[in-house]
Amino acid sequence: MPTALVLPDDVIPLADFTRLFDPFMKLVDQGERPAIVLQSRTEDPAYLAARGIENLTR
Repeated sequence: MPTALVLPDDVIPLADFTRLFDPFMKLVDQGERPAIVLQSRTEDPAYLAARGIENLTR
């Protein structure tokens, strides 16, 4: 079941790296291949389906 981490639209990738790194690696350790989705795209079922995303982790 593909999972994606949800990030706020105003996230600054390098500044917020540690906020993303730990949850991302936890999913990897659980055998997931996590993706990253911006908050504004979480209500777009066609976008999520096209990426194969079935679960969102906030």
